[in-house]
Amino acid sequence: MKKILLFFSILFSTTVIVIGIYLFFGLPWKHHELKDEMVQYLENRYKDDFSLGTLHYQIVNKNVYHTMATAKSTSVSFHIEITPDGKTIEDAYSIEYWSEAGEKYLKPIVKQHFHDMSSFYSDIYLLQEEVFQLDTLNNNRDVAYWNVSVGLGYSLDSENKTEELQKIINLIHALENEGFIIKSLSFDYLGNIIIIPDVYQKTFTEVDDLIPYLKSL
Repeated sequence: MKKILLFFSILFSTTVIVIGIYLFFGLPWKHHELKDEMVQYLENRYKDDFSLGTLHYQIVNKNVYHTMATAKSTSVSFHIEITPDGKTIEDAYSIEYWSEAGEKYLKPIVKQHFHDMSSFYSDIYLLQEEVFQLDTLNNNRDVAYWNVSVGLGYSLDSENKTEELQKIINLIHALENEGFIIKSLSFDYLGNIIIIPDVYQKTFTEVDDLIPYLKSL
């Protein structure tokens, strides 16, 4: 009886381990083939060399294998996934690349107008992802909507309100002059937050134009 219980205990443990490996890694013998397909896809699309991390399997919500890839020429790391049949591959290279580009191109402009900013964040929505190129930002900056968030280490009050709002207007003009399409701008003055949606569709010429976006002042 003990041998039977031991057998079923080992069988159950082995089954749990096998199921766990499958849920996390999928079919390990497919990894090499799928990674080759992913690398070939990336090299053909972006004309660069890529290295891939360990392949994982996701069965919840999506039936895909996924991992992190890194581009040799830019050192940008990004998520990539492939369906088990290898027919559908999706990657986030352009999103990660442009996000880093925001640090390189947008942040210095913001810094010129807000010297004391405590944090900066930007993300984008590509309008022409199918024609994504590494040099697109330099040649044609209207390939994306940009969302920009700026944190300030001081409060917005009645004394500095006019000066701060003028700085925001000056920043909007500077970004427009550089060819950026700004979807939204937000400023956090120690909890007093200004959010300006659809900046590219509006015209800001004077401080009063920003008054509707003030929450508490």
